[in-house]
Amino acid sequence: MMNQTFRMAPLSQKAVLANWIIVSPVILLTFGLAGILIWFIQASQQLRFEVSDGHLQIYFPFYGRKMAKEELHRDQARIVDLQAEPALKPVFRTNGIGLIGFGAGWFRLKNKEKALAVYVSQQRAVYIPTRHDFVLLLCPQDPEKFLAELQK
Repeated sequence: MMNQTFRMAPLSQKAVLANWIIVSPVILLTFGLAGILIWFIQASQQLRFEVSDGHLQIYFPFYGRKMAKEELHRDQARIVDLQAEPALKPVFRTNGIGLIGFGAGWFRLKNKEKALAVYVSQQRAVYIPTRHDFVLLLCPQDPEKFLAELQK
């Protein structure tokens, strides 16, 4: 006996349209989120901190800001080792982005302080209390030079 193959009956146009309506937003959302993620990865490579005579400027999309030096408790700013002082580690991201080895945005530190943090997974960071209800936790490439410039 010879095998006979039968095709499935075609879907109605209405069913095809309904499937596309359901699947299209998922596809667009996936590509949109991938695009945003790629953009943040690229932006993290351009991140920088600028100390001028009167200001500290953080250059990063969404979370960058310019703060007058008078808004900072520069005399209390210090370089911290996050391994030695785990209370200063960001533990809860309230609004920000976290990638492997990188975080930026608003966080709660282990000691419950609110922090605008821009950090990499290295252990050393610059901890800067502000006159507002948050601290800054930044990871410049040369923390000693950054802190010296900030405290001038």
